[in-house]
Amino acid sequence: MALAICGTYDQGEEGTSSPALNAMLDALPGLGCCRCFRQGAVTFGCRELRDCADESENGISRSFLSARGLDIIADVRLDNRAELLQLLGVADPEDAYIPDCEILIRAYEHWGEDCPLHVYGDYAFAIWDSRRNQLFCVRDALGIRPFFYSHIPGRIFAFASDIAALLALPEVDDELDEEYVVSYLMAVMQEREATFFREVRTLLPGHVMTVHDGTLHMSRWWHPENVPDVHLDSDEDYERGFVDLYSLSVRHRIRDVPSVGIHLSGGLDSSSVAVLAARELRDSKQQRPHMFCWHPPPGDHLTEAEENEYRLIRSVCRQENLKARYHALSTESILDILERDIVRFPDSSGTLIHESLVQKSAADLGVAVMLSGWGGDEVCSCRGFDYFDELLRIGNLVRLFRETGILSIRTWRILVSAILRLSKHSGAVRYAVAFFRGEMPSLNRSFIDAAMARKYPKRREAAHGRSVRDTQLKRLDQGHLERRMEDWTSSGAKKGIEYRYPLLDRRLIEFVLGLPPEQFRAEKRTRWFFRRSLRSVLPPEILEQSVKTDPVRYLHLNAAMAGALPVIARHLDSRTSDPLRAQYVDMARLRRCMEKRMAGDKSRQEGKMSRALRILDWRTELK
Repeated sequence: MALAICGTYDQGEEGTSSPALNAMLDALPGLGCCRCFRQGAVTFGCRELRDCADESENGISRSFLSARGLDIIADVRLDNRAELLQLLGVADPEDAYIPDCEILIRAYEHWGEDCPLHVYGDYAFAIWDSRRNQLFCVRDALGIRPFFYSHIPGRIFAFASDIAALLALPEVDDELDEEYVVSYLMAVMQEREATFFREVRTLLPGHVMTVHDGTLHMSRWWHPENVPDVHLDSDEDYERGFVDLYSLSVRHRIRDVPSVGIHLSGGLDSSSVAVLAARELRDSKQQRPHMFCWHPPPGDHLTEAEENEYRLIRSVCRQENLKARYHALSTESILDILERDIVRFPDSSGTLIHESLVQKSAADLGVAVMLSGWGGDEVCSCRGFDYFDELLRIGNLVRLFRETGILSIRTWRILVSAILRLSKHSGAVRYAVAFFRGEMPSLNRSFIDAAMARKYPKRREAAHGRSVRDTQLKRLDQGHLERRMEDWTSSGAKKGIEYRYPLLDRRLIEFVLGLPPEQFRAEKRTRWFFRRSLRSVLPPEILEQSVKTDPVRYLHLNAAMAGALPVIARHLDSRTSDPLRAQYVDMARLRRCMEKRMAGDKSRQEGKMSRALRILDWRTELK
């Protein structure tokens, strides 16, 4: 099971005090006990996610280990233990008794700083190499496990699974990073290493960092753009290879887990995770999984679109003999999220509006691991729209017209944008290209203060590339994947829940990135490779669904938000001064939009409105 970890490497004379270390440990999320370990200038600490009162001696060695001049702390779940032990020359009878930390140390001894290339799974770890006087830090390829750090030159380097643990140190200032705040409010791509705090950074996914003599050196160990092409003899071989890897990914993530929860929305990604996991648990005679939906319980007199939303969920449950648990949003649950300060408590992110209810339900049922289909859209089940651009670029107009229809709007957008790209790259041409590609961003209607927007101008980055693989790589590199996983890790840990993402398995990702582009689009169907590969897994209703809009879920979200706004408005009216961080927000415009929404205006402003409210920390006591 996962751990929340932290550590310090003191570069000053005094070293980390016990009260400072205890403050870090207290700030780590989790329900279990804390442990710490000191070795010279280095201190490591961790907190278990769940109660560890009955943990064996072997369990202790999962988090810390000292061997041959190396000390390690690791939050790790290995997928290729047997393969690693064989490569490292470990005899078979020993492997069951060797903790993951020991395997990581042996991998570091054998391959040095290239060791992550050989290690598959979810992990964040730090190794103190006393022989080199060097701290070696690693984060997994997709950023499943968080790793934040702060470096105060000449004084301290500190790292942790959670930002709150770093802010607990007296050396780490909590001054805001204004540019990051502006990016957040405008809902545009943020600098991937940045956080809300100037002195707290994140180690990027697929990167290593060494700390030596007060100097940080960062390098990337995973290069998805360099994965080799996959060439197989037939479509059936591609499909079989994908399903084998996907099934293995699910199997690794539920191995020996006492109680598994699974998100189920009725979409391709969550439904495929649910079916594969349910079958694997049944075959291994483990407990049946708990299914969790963000939807409210189905009511009477549903429209056709609303009935279809539940029909998809029911089809999975009926096929695998599962029971869906629905969760109704309320004004109170919305307020519970909106009154949290997102700057200091990332578990108030927008997705937690629904997920916090799921977490409470899952914790009551004793769920230890929650499986999610999050991340599938980016690579494994991508829609393949950019295949059309790729066909045009290589001059295959026959297939382009066959796939899109010569009179379709999409065809002419592709053709016109290609012609414009041949022109000089003036600002007007770039905007025209974006428009004809269907990517033109709407006018910025966020609630950011105009002066702040001018101070830190931002533009929305295009999410599409010039080929299927180019787009997949862009989406992996945007930062939204690891940010949501960091938020869910922090919030889940507070309830003893670990999140795992089968569609973000590194081997699976590398396989799909290497596929020929024509695998992703055919017969005018999006996500074609994913649908074809899983036709023996998913119910027909899921496979045939072309668009999924979740009208019931959004209707209830908007209704709950509408109920919360009068409460927030009354609180703002009662204040004698503006809330904390009001300088970032156009308060007049925010209040006007709140009033219009309360009067029945149906404009979709909830997302941007909730961002502004969570930045404001409007529940703090009046000054």
